[in-house]
Order: sequence, then C-alpha cells, then structure tokens
Amino acid sequence: MYKKFIYLMFITIIFMSSCDEDVMDLVPKDAISEVTVFDDESLIEAYVKSSYKHINHLWKKTNRCGTESMTDMAMGANGNYIRGRVDPTNGEGITEDLWKNAYKGIRAANAFMEKIQPENFDGDRVANAIGRIKFLRAWLYFDLVRNYGGVPIITQTFTIGNFEGIKRNSSDEVFDFIIKECEEAFDLLPENGTKSMGNKAAALALKAKALLYHASPLFNPSNDMQRWEKAATANKVVMNLPISMHPNYREIFKENIVSEVLFCVEYNVDINQGGWRGANVCLWGNGYYGWSQCRPSGNLVNLYQVTNGEYVFLADGTFNPAANIDPHFPYDNRDPRLSDNILYNGLQFKGRDCQYWYTYPTDGTGLPEGRQRITGGEDTFKGSIATWNASKTGYNFRKLTDETKGVFANGNKGAAYTPDIKMRKTEFYLNYAETQIILGNDSEARDAINLVRARQSVSMPAIPNLSGADLMKEYRNERSREFVLENQRWYDIRRWKIGTEVFKIHKVGVWIEKTSDGTIWYNYNNMQGSANDYNFKESHYLMPIPQKEIEASDFSLDQNPGYN
Repeated sequence: MYKKFIYLMFITIIFMSSCDEDVMDLVPKDAISEVTVFDDESLIEAYVKSSYKHINHLWKKTNRCGTESMTDMAMGANGNYIRGRVDPTNGEGITEDLWKNAYKGIRAANAFMEKIQPENFDGDRVANAIGRIKFLRAWLYFDLVRNYGGVPIITQTFTIGNFEGIKRNSSDEVFDFIIKECEEAFDLLPENGTKSMGNKAAALALKAKALLYHASPLFNPSNDMQRWEKAATANKVVMNLPISMHPNYREIFKENIVSEVLFCVEYNVDINQGGWRGANVCLWGNGYYGWSQCRPSGNLVNLYQVTNGEYVFLADGTFNPAANIDPHFPYDNRDPRLSDNILYNGLQFKGRDCQYWYTYPTDGTGLPEGRQRITGGEDTFKGSIATWNASKTGYNFRKLTDETKGVFANGNKGAAYTPDIKMRKTEFYLNYAETQIILGNDSEARDAINLVRARQSVSMPAIPNLSGADLMKEYRNERSREFVLENQRWYDIRRWKIGTEVFKIHKVGVWIEKTSDGTIWYNYNNMQGSANDYNFKESHYLMPIPQKEIEASDFSLDQNPGYN
C-alpha cells in the first residue's frame, strides 16, 4: 500500500509539473520508467483517470462559459473572435489553450500505449483501460481537427528537443485516425461504466460525430455523398442504441448524470467548476448574485415556438397573428424548453418572479430612448449589488445551473456540479436528420426531428411537411433550441460555413418597462450597449495554429489561411 501511495504521488507530480510546459516539450520515453505504475491494475486506472483531465471543459480556465457567446445565440466574452481580432498570438485565449491541453493529453496517452503490457494481466480491467486511452486520444484529436483542421498525428512520445520538422497531417488523415481509434477502442471498452470516460456507446457516438463533421462543408468542399452516407449509417447506429432519451429535458442538466448522457466531464471535488467561474455565478444575473457573463440573446429566445408550433414573430419582426400571443405576456404557452433554459421576466425561479423591468418618471410603452430610468426589478437594480452584473439582453441562462445552491461554495468548490455534456443520445437523432436532408430523404429527417420534439416534457407538435432548404432551416433551429450552452452552435456555424450569413444579423435583446399601474411593456429590438460589431472573416472557420508552436517546429508547421 505504501508503494502504491508513492506511485500515485508520482503520477500526480508528473501531471502537475507539466501544467506550464509548451505542448511540443513532449515527455521523454523514460519519464515513467522509474516506477512500476504499469505493473499494478489500480495504478493503471489512476493513470487513465488523470489523463482525462486534459480534456477542455466549460469551466476549465476562465469564466467565458464555452463558445456560446461567439454565436448569435448569446452575448458575453470572447470579443476578439466576434470583432475579428483573432490572430496566431491570441487564438489560444479563445480556445482556452486547446492545442497545449490536447497535446498534453495525447502525450500521456502515447506514453501509456508504449508502457502498457496487457499480456501481463488477466481479465478485462487493463483491456478497458487501453480502450479508454484510445477513446481519449480520439476525442482530443477530434477537438483539435474541428478547431484547426489538419494537425500533426503523434502516436509516440518524443524526447524533448526532438520535434523540429514536424508537419501537419491533412484533416482527412486526422478524421481517418479518429475513426480507427474509435473502432479499436470499441472492442476493448466496457458496455457500461462511468460517463466521464469512454465506454462502447461513447466510442460509437464519437465515431458518428466525427463522420458527420468530415461530411460537412468545411471538411467536404466537394460534397462527397459517400461521406454523408457513412455519417448516416454511423449516426443511425447510435440513434438505435437501447438508451432512451430522458423524459424530462431539464433533469438532463442536473448533478446526477442521466442515462441519455453518453460522454461528459463530471465535476466533483477533483475537477470542480471553481467558486468564481462556475455555472451559477457566471450565468445568473445580479438579482441572484451572479455576473451575467454569458446571457441569452433575443435571437435565441425568439426561436422557441408557441405550443401550437408557430413562431412568435414573422420575418419582418411583427407579431405573428397565428401565434395568438398577448404582447404583455409574451412567454406564455411557449416551448417548455424556453423556461428550462432561459430566465425571463415573470418566470418563477428560486422563490420569486424574475424581474427584468425598469421604471421611468412618466409612463411609456417600453421605448427607452431619451428617458431616464428611476429604478427597476430585482434583476436590473439589486440594492448594493452592482448593476453592471445585470443582463444587457433582458435574459439570463437557467440551463446548467443548480437552483438548489448559491453562487459560491466553501473551499473554492463550485456551487454547481452540473456536468459538461459532450455527447448525449438526442444529438444523434438530429445528426441523422441532417444526413437525411442532404441525401434527399426528407421524410426520414422529419421523423427523426419529431422524435426529439416529442420528448415527454417537451411535447411540441410535429414540424410541418417541409423539404429542402426550408427543412434544413427548421432543423438548424431545432439544434439551437435543444443544444444551447452545449458547445454545439459555434461548431455548427463553422462546419456548415454559414458564418457570413449568421453574423450579418444583429443580436437583439428585450427592454422591459413597468408602468405605474403594473402593466408590462416589451420592446424586442433594444439592447443595452452595442451588440452589432461583428467582423467575421473567412479565415475564422478555422482557428490559427499558435505562433509559438510554429516557431518551436522551426516553421515546419504551416499556418491556416488568413493568419499569415
């Protein structure tokens, strides 16, 4: 037991001491040879678990809440990307040091694969561990390729200083490697087990997800239909797994991980959200002592239909008569996922109504221009709490937060332990729908989308008998409604190559006035502060290779177009 303790401490030191190293400073081949970590099954499992800490997650480094604020669905940080100021020297501030973190994990995986001797063990524990390492390596390469395109495929540990001349593999080669790793991992992984490391379902899911990306316009400029057919087959396999969608949408995003989740980062005492950057403090507004770091846009809120399937607004911005909405109560009778995901005026939350309204010296009808605010509701003015933590869109996020807790917890442990879900079963219904739209099987696509809308707690009507471009638009809206804050939209915009289309539409919020008689007026085209400063460039479909890594390779690594 004493030896095991020493070995575990050694593993910890290896991972802790590498935190500030450049990614290309790869561990020498003999870095772990001083201890017999790979002679003990429990130490092998400890090594695997430690390796998974290199996966980037929503709260890993800063309080930017993932990628949502770099889309049309939310406002927040990451201004360099939105304003077009991303370059090879600051890109990693946007990706949360993804290149460095991913290659550290790949280095750990490679060391494991070189050191492990499965023939020395009986049973499945070590085989499972090898499968989990292969799954980890596949996930890290998937994260790299969807951000940077082709990257170096490294499958062995390097001696420090022996990395000059390394070159990028093509994106096709990286995707092929990911698929191969997933298939090999599948044969070794357990049927069940923790959702924070790979199992057979997760391996199938990652393979299907990677094939969808490989078929998408960003990586498939010739629109090779064979890629879409492969993606369709793989995503249907996951769709047909004997794992049910959870009946209650809101319950998916609680601390207890539900069966629908296929792979996630599970927060606990070892990997916590952090007392100052977790979901509660970053997503709630000042009325709940949060910071509104990432807040929903009106563009997102307007995607949640009325329960009869109609949208609240027509294309010209006027109310849709068929929606039958009372303009003084615009959130009534909406898709239940609206109240599951968004805090809005009048919603009951943590024992009171959310209050995003302001009052003025004289009554008006919600138009704030040229008028001085007197005071406001709990979520605009909050006594001594700074008003700059109030949401500038008139909304805050509810999703991912834990309303049974506050914004901070003792010992710098996050007040919320809601997981960062990387893949869940529902995604693969919609992924399959996308492949069917591309392949011209509109009926199949509608059926898959409608299964998502039919979730017990959602129960939205089937989408109309749409086809072609109209069906694709509705499909994309469904993804936005379902997957907000799950790191999907930013990658969807880029893999579909629709950035120039999306970012020419300004983000909007809601400005709410409460008159002396208690009437609430909503103005849907007002935003506190400017939100119309997009500067999307074609180069932004891929992130830049970090400049210091290009220099470390003696300039053998090619930069992505538009960043030279």
